[in-house]
Amino acid sequence: MKISKHYFNWADPKSQLVFLNETKNFTVEERYYRQAENLINCFELHVDDLILDYGCGIGKHAIYLNKKGYNVVGFDISEHYIKKAKDIMEQEGVQLDFHYSADFFDAFCGRFNFIYTIDLPFYCLDKISIDSLFLQIKKLFSDNGKFLLGFPYSRENREHFLPRNKWDERNGLLHLTEETIDEEGRRTERYIVIDIENESVTEWIDENRYY
Repeated sequence: MKISKHYFNWADPKSQLVFLNETKNFTVEERYYRQAENLINCFELHVDDLILDYGCGIGKHAIYLNKKGYNVVGFDISEHYIKKAKDIMEQEGVQLDFHYSADFFDAFCGRFNFIYTIDLPFYCLDKISIDSLFLQIKKLFSDNGKFLLGFPYSRENREHFLPRNKWDERNGLLHLTEETIDEEGRRTERYIVIDIENESVTEWIDENRYY
């Protein structure tokens, strides 16, 4: 039996691909409509604004805003996510810019009127990384730019729903997930794939701390 163990890291392309493969295919969900409409209404966005979806993932909000006539650019550190976003963009019949390269920050320095991030996993970052992230974002603003910071889960939210365990079988593989959180807000998720035919077990461990 071949056993391999990996630690999940959002900046690691292999980790990103594992996460992308385990999430649902893109669907038009009502909550994305609501979130995007809230951006338009609460921040009084104008069609001539240049808008950045920072940490855009596979581009759900950016694509919706583009369909509404807004000039949106998407950025994510994952080439895998950006490739998926471009595929979805073509399926939806729209055209906008998606980027993952660090050169993006020089090319768009001082250009954005509004920058937003929704569901960015801040719980995976330490204080130094968070400070660096905000400094990067600051350089992208034009004069009097606006910023919305959104992150998916608080410690209180996760403590309500954890621990959890689940498993399923897909294409002959067993997928097992165990997720726990301790009294200090430290979360551990173990994701295991068992391939009985090829006698292999692959485990991914994701550790972070919720605020």
